[in-house]
Amino acid sequence: MLDPSGTSCNPNGCPSGQFLSSTSTPSSISCTGTCPTGQSPLNGQCVVCGNNCGSCSFTIQNTTDKCLTCMGTTFLFGSQCLSTCPSGTTQNNNQQCITIPSSCTAATWSSISNSLVCTSCTTGNILVKGQCINKCNVRLFYDAAQQDCISCEDRCTVCSDAIDCTLCDPNTFYVPSTKSCDFKCPANTYMSYNRTSTNNDCYECDASCGTCSGAGSQSCLTCKNDLFVTSTAAITRFNNSVLAGTIIAEGIDAGTCGNCQFAYGPIGKYCFPCPANCVSCM
Repeated sequence: MLDPSGTSCNPNGCPSGQFLSSTSTPSSISCTGTCPTGQSPLNGQCVVCGNNCGSCSFTIQNTTDKCLTCMGTTFLFGSQCLSTCPSGTTQNNNQQCITIPSSCTAATWSSISNSLVCTSCTTGNILVKGQCINKCNVRLFYDAAQQDCISCEDRCTVCSDAIDCTLCDPNTFYVPSTKSCDFKCPANTYMSYNRTSTNNDCYECDASCGTCSGAGSQSCLTCKNDLFVTSTAAITRFNNSVLAGTIIAEGIDAGTCGNCQFAYGPIGKYCFPCPANCVSCM
């Protein structure tokens, strides 16, 4: 069909690319390039949508297939326009009901980020920058006040806060007394392998020890307060020395700390037996 100007027309009497207005009558044809709000094109004419739809799509004349947008203060949920968003959803800026993730117990729509923001989480999840996650990644800990995952200290693989480490990087040592990690055990501590954490842990020596090989007062290698180590192993090695009076290297044989006993004298940091017939010696 052609209009008087020779332009191709639709069967409804409107030029191609235009739609017959819903206000048209048989005696008064009105065409429009865009259907008004609340109407959508069907077979070349604008048809009124139902159910508060701002726009819709049709499958059969005058039957709404689904709403595409909503009018007034209604919100699009699926293919329907509702007065309020149902439970488990929240409205965005486009009058749409957005499903809240299962890990969130409540959420809002942020106009700043144009995204869904969780405000509380289900049990077992933590709130991080508007999202609910199970836990922070390795080398991070959760700070509830900041609602964020924060970096652990250097050499720390797992930590509970900024200063308390619970698992160290490989080839480092864990110091329980300071809950920190280091490349070697600090002074006045000894190394012990922890099968549970697979850390090499550094534990504090007994209070009487300067340095030690293990736990307890029997494990001193050197002493504090000008005291000396009495060690059965050191004495045995001393008595078996090729050269009489050889000083055994310090820090090899463990023992107890104290003053040298009767008929013993100090050599280096150890107490050794005095020569025969001596009650004290130096």
